[in-house]
Amino acid sequence: MKTVLVIEDDIAVLEALQVALEFYGYPVAVARNGREALARLDAEENLPGLIFLDLMMPVMDGFEFLEERSKRPKIAKIPVVVMSARTSFKELFRDSTVSKCINKPVDLETLAATAKMFCSPPPSDPV
Repeated sequence: MKTVLVIEDDIAVLEALQVALEFYGYPVAVARNGREALARLDAEENLPGLIFLDLMMPVMDGFEFLEERSKRPKIAKIPVVVMSARTSFKELFRDSTVSKCINKPVDLETLAATAKMFCSPPPSDPV
């Protein structure tokens, strides 16, 4: 099964998402900002099957990450789910390479259903 990459700068949110996804059976990799995520993705041979991406982060935010991702054929096709507390962010991604947008705080059922939508369900799928 492919790994899920979570890119989030808030440690508490990052850990909560990681624990929840692992509870649902998904292997999880994490990055604290877009630059760290790109370095990880460039170095990986086994790419993730899905990326959960926060928009507002230091160093390299979600918008910059998406722009850089589009320039890298190796990772450009990995589905990205944008997460944001901003209420009007979904309109920003109408015709882009973002696969889905979800509001923060992320509901755990939505998180699990979204992971299942883009990744094969884990063997012991509790959803």
